[in-house]
Amino acid sequence: MNKQALLICGFILSFVATLPAKAAVVSHNYSYFKLWIDCNKRSAVKFDYLLWADSGNQSRPSAFTTDPYISASCQQKSTKSYESVHSGYDRGHMVASNHMDFSATAIKRANYMTNILPQVSQMNQGAWLKTEEITECYREYTDIRVLGGPVWSAGVKNNYFLSSHGTPTPNKYWKVLIKQDYYGNVIDAIGWIINNDTAATKSKLDNYLKSINAIESATGESIPVPSSFKYMVPSKSWSLPSGCDLS
Repeated sequence: MNKQALLICGFILSFVATLPAKAAVVSHNYSYFKLWIDCNKRSAVKFDYLLWADSGNQSRPSAFTTDPYISASCQQKSTKSYESVHSGYDRGHMVASNHMDFSATAIKRANYMTNILPQVSQMNQGAWLKTEEITECYREYTDIRVLGGPVWSAGVKNNYFLSSHGTPTPNKYWKVLIKQDYYGNVIDAIGWIINNDTAATKSKLDNYLKSINAIESATGESIPVPSSFKYMVPSKSWSLPSGCDLS
């Protein structure tokens, strides 16, 4: 065996040795956004998408549907509302439906259950919605990259929807917004880790501000911003510009 072959074999063996016994996380690019899905949890664990100036106003589908691109064994077992199982929970979008309204296909895909997780109603319609509104406004001024996902803290268990949907309920959600110029250079960034509880209303969003470094530490993710942006914590969330169109 020649030197090149030995190097290739060594690389393959090294790569295989680093793989988990069972690769539980699968990813799919939906053209307009990307999801990473933990098959063991039947849950999205990360989302990532890029927005530019809004150019449409497609209506959100009324139905939530299974995802034709992902194996049934990796998806939630039901499309029915969480409210029908345990009062006080919404079907919360990871990738905001309103951010995909430039395309009938995109907004339909945002209603796949792979993009949905249990969110306490006050949080879904409060602090989480406020982050979506901030994104919707600032995309008119510059490109916005949006990353986020759920957090399951050690020792915190919520089994409301394990039987019905097959997924545990996150006790927190994180999100990072990155302003980018035309060339993809980072202009600014902001992030939150929001408790999935009744206290997470719109007016309390600033309570959940975190540095990018803190979010990386809490999630194990690597956020694609220069180090100069990773340790800043804004004193408040970005304000909604006057006259912003949230449609």
